[in-house]
Amino acid sequence: KDPEARLPELNTSIAEAERRFAAMREEWNEHRRPIAEEISEHERKLAQMDALRGDIKAKTSELAEREELALKLTERLAKMPPAASRASYTRRIFEIVKNVQKQKVEINKILHDVREIQKEMNIESQRLGRSFGAASEVVWRAAEKNDPASQKCYKALADMHSVFQHLVN
Repeated sequence: KDPEARLPELNTSIAEAERRFAAMREEWNEHRRPIAEEISEHERKLAQMDALRGDIKAKTSELAEREELALKLTERLAKMPPAASRASYTRRIFEIVKNVQKQKVEINKILHDVREIQKEMNIESQRLGRSFGAASEVVWRAAEKNDPASQKCYKALADMHSVFQHLVN
């Protein structure tokens, strides 16, 4: 037989084979798609299970540590002396109240003393002001006469007054 004559038959056969192959590929994809989705779902669940296993291990070790701590604290509590009685607490509270009252009396005395000293400081400050006024007037009259010693004296008096004002304040 002539190979050229068989060429259309082979081309038809190839086209039919390609059509069947495409149909099979489509059928395979239809079957493969749900299986691939199921596989990915199982892989996701497996990853979740692995994460949960890790959490379980962490929680188990944390639980063991806490149980150990609870045991140590229980032993420590057993070794501690019994709690003080209510009467001792009330007695201590009364002692504290008494001390606070004593401190309050002392604070009031100190406040009274501070007020007295403040009054004295105000009186002395006023006296200083009056003394400066009088001395300033006398020295100023002498300084008006263009006497250099009187002018120096007036300046020294003003400086001394500012220093005393600073001390009083």
